[in-house]
Amino acid sequence: MSAPQVAMAAFTGIQTIGQIQNARYQANLAERQARESLKQAEMQKTQLQIEGEQERVRLAQEEILRMRKAKETIATDIAAGAASGALLDGNVFLNQSLKNLSEDLNILRNERDLIMQKTKGAVGNLMASAYEQAAITRAAGKAARQAGYLSAVGTLAKGGMQTYAMGPSSVTSDMTKQLNIMGDVGVVGKDPRVIP
Repeated sequence: MSAPQVAMAAFTGIQTIGQIQNARYQANLAERQARESLKQAEMQKTQLQIEGEQERVRLAQEEILRMRKAKETIATDIAAGAASGALLDGNVFLNQSLKNLSEDLNILRNERDLIMQKTKGAVGNLMASAYEQAAITRAAGKAARQAGYLSAVGTLAKGGMQTYAMGPSSVTSDMTKQLNIMGDVGVVGKDPRVIP
């Protein structure tokens, strides 16, 4: 091979290696981005769960306060009824207090259940979106790697054709010259320093 052909082959090889390394870099970058987005989604998921739990605790505390107030009201009504000698079964205020307490507690429990469902739904949506985005990012990285490899193959083919176009006859003539030099000495492959 002539010096220009060697240089062309070396240049083609360097280009090819660069394209392969770039393709790998793109794929690795996409994988890191996918892992990072999943990590961030996990942090958001934890935050949503904490907020939901804080709201559930707040509602439980409010439920306890309302029950205490209702107990105090009932105790006051019982004491007032006992002092006046009125029958408790007929106490309209006591019955209304119990009815109001029951309604308040049902509202708080329904609100708590809705908050828990909302939190689960938000977490589910967040994670589904994060997994989908990670899959898209990974697919883009895989496509970039494949495109880089195909580009590298194309570069090799193009470089090979350019090297060949530079003169296949020069390759033959170089080999012929070498064979002729060796033939002048004697048998091809024989050490020229040895005299027959």
